[in-house]
Amino acid sequence: MNFISELDLFGIIWWGGTISIVCLMVAAIIYSLVKAAKDKAYNDSQPRNQVAARIVSRREQLSGGGETRIRTTHFCTFELANNIRLELKVPEESFGLMVEGDNGTLDYQGNRFFTFSRQ
Repeated sequence: MNFISELDLFGIIWWGGTISIVCLMVAAIIYSLVKAAKDKAYNDSQPRNQVAARIVSRREQLSGGGETRIRTTHFCTFELANNIRLELKVPEESFGLMVEGDNGTLDYQGNRFFTFSRQ
């Protein structure tokens, strides 16, 4: 009788842990989808701007490593004509062509980068 009650307790703990992990994974996926939808809705609601800007800094953010591949995300900070600074995530192809101090025309919408044309 004692063995059966221990077996039942093990089963309850195992199934409870499994269900908890699955619920956490589903919650993380739902959170990511909702956040992406909110970001897209925000960007879509903003006007598309083409303004004079200067690149004041560039940076790279590394994530991953260990058992996963390393990802590099590129960011540039632009100073607009009215002295407002705006940091945007830029694609690798554009990042490689940008140099701090460059002046040009920035094309963006919300926090979505389109292009930077140097003058």
